[in-house]
Amino acid sequence: MLDATEAEPEHPLGVGIGIDAGEAVAVEEGYRGGALNLAARLCSLAGPGEILASAEVTHLTQPMPGLSYRSKGKQQLKGLPPGTEAVKIFAEDGDPALRFTALRRERDAAAQEAADDD
Repeated sequence: MLDATEAEPEHPLGVGIGIDAGEAVAVEEGYRGGALNLAARLCSLAGPGEILASAEVTHLTQPMPGLSYRSKGKQQLKGLPPGTEAVKIFAEDGDPALRFTALRRERDAAAQEAADDD
């Protein structure tokens, strides 16, 4: 998505991802469960290009080569107990979220410059 955004910055595809692990229960409308709820809340919290996981997921998976982990601290997430820890996961060779931020600044500056020229 970062590559597509860099190719066409006027159409950014900045998506945040939330990850948790646990049982998903099939219901008529799809699936339900605590893990899905937490993953959805982490997804809502994640910025463009950001991957947030529960502390439990990062514990279960153990450190993986090429990835870095940084705690985002305890979060208050809707419908969940206070103090849920979110962990940011990103590539050791660069954080896509930082590049999305830079692209947004570049786009905004270009738009401002165009508006000033009018």
